[in-house]
Amino acid sequence: ILHEDLRPWVEETMLNSVLLAEKEQGRVAAIDVAAKKYVVSTNAGDVEVNLEDGTCNCERFNEGCFASFGLACEHMVRAADTISPFERLTRALKNK
Repeated sequence: ILHEDLRPWVEETMLNSVLLAEKEQGRVAAIDVAAKKYVVSTNAGDVEVNLEDGTCNCERFNEGCFASFGLACEHMVRAADTISPFERLTRALKNK
């Protein structure tokens, strides 16, 4: 029952993250490509994203309990867009 109750919220949150990432078009700079660490620069400032750990130090990610639910904020979506589809496929197959 809890899963069904949370599903609309999770779907809406992920959609909002994608839409915000498209709207803001933040600049992404790699800190450490091997460790999947990036800095995303937007009009609101810079945030650090770690795609390996699935974390971001932005207010929305931390105050929205995104880590607890395994959700991505707009900065994580933007940073993930810089990874090539080949890298994503290789990583997905490696983790199986």
